[in-house]
Amino acid sequence: MQFIACMYGFSITKLSCVRDTWNVKESFLSSAHNFGEVLGMTYGSFDEVRKNIRFGPNHAEMKSYDEIDNLVVMFNDNMSRIFIPGGHVTVDESTSGWHGMTEKYPSGPPNLTKMLGKPESVSFMLKSIADAETRIIFKIELQEGKDAMSRKEFSDVMKPTAACVRRLIKGLEGTGRTIFMDAWFTNYETMTAVMESGNFMTGMVKNGSAGLPKKELSQHQYRRRGDHKILHHEVNGQRVICLGWNEPGTKEGKKNAAQKNFLSTAFCGVSVDPWERDRHILNDSGKVVCVSMNIPQPLLVQQYFQAANAVDIHNQYRQHELELERVWSTHSWRVRIFQTVMGMTLVNAYLAFKHFKGTQLTMTEFAKQIVAGLVEDAKAIGGRGGGAGDGGMGQVGYRRGKGGGHRAGNS
Repeated sequence: MQFIACMYGFSITKLSCVRDTWNVKESFLSSAHNFGEVLGMTYGSFDEVRKNIRFGPNHAEMKSYDEIDNLVVMFNDNMSRIFIPGGHVTVDESTSGWHGMTEKYPSGPPNLTKMLGKPESVSFMLKSIADAETRIIFKIELQEGKDAMSRKEFSDVMKPTAACVRRLIKGLEGTGRTIFMDAWFTNYETMTAVMESGNFMTGMVKNGSAGLPKKELSQHQYRRRGDHKILHHEVNGQRVICLGWNEPGTKEGKKNAAQKNFLSTAFCGVSVDPWERDRHILNDSGKVVCVSMNIPQPLLVQQYFQAANAVDIHNQYRQHELELERVWSTHSWRVRIFQTVMGMTLVNAYLAFKHFKGTQLTMTEFAKQIVAGLVEDAKAIGGRGGGAGDGGMGQVGYRRGKGGGHRAGNS
């Protein structure tokens, strides 16, 4: 437990070198956080656990995510036992930035995702599903490369995108939930897979428009900003709404390339209260000014944008407030994925506490309370004969210990 307390502690101190958190003397260059006394674990014990921690069989002779899969399965199983999502859930992507060796090196990871223009252009990619109200991520799937993903469930009967969504919503069959997704996931086959699972879907359509009347929506002439056009479609006897929304809008006479297209089996296009938002525009004098606008919107669009950012907000808490992957540098891709999953776990706990308690506690303040609780629990275990000599890690499995690796994420 002290190992995890140290890890979360790094996100509080945010020092450029994690070893400095064990300083016992304060200087003009560094503070004395004294983790050894405060958290009850020496740097030597922490480093020993870091080097040897494992999550399953160590396949040193082969490059595979099999070992890390145990960590992902453990996260998903724990969340399925303790959390029941609401009626609206969101599918999106989460990333874990990586600056170490790439997959072409023997000691590098089996697969990486490269996305130019992203804050982390090289990363581990995880597809995530979150509750739209609380923003709690309750299931993740590590993207392991084309060959490995082709052997996963549903991949033999569906295209990769539809199979990914179908695996993420496994366990929600027949519950009538609405699955929100962005343009990467939204296509005709994904819609069919969600419908066959006994759920509904709403998503934005861009490139995956095969079988959908996107052309008809694009050719429609909108008269003003916020106007929308609805086309009714039928798939396997179920009504499907295809909606075009003229936002952010274009000037008359020009091609409406800014139009947003949506696909939904859950909501109708009835108009609701306008969307009040600030927009930056170029005024007549050539200056950029901020103006408040009331943009007409249908119910489908309102519900989509209320839910679509659930995973993104969770990612922002993990990457920009917790910052565990940034403050604790590592050459081990296994440790990096461990950091990400444990970061998701802490953010989930924070979002649950914030939502159900109605508190305004910050992420850092909450992390401090969690670290203090872990230290107290470790002391209690040590008093009952837990491994004081290994920094309270007697119940956590790592290569030189006797326990199984699954206990690491449960602490």
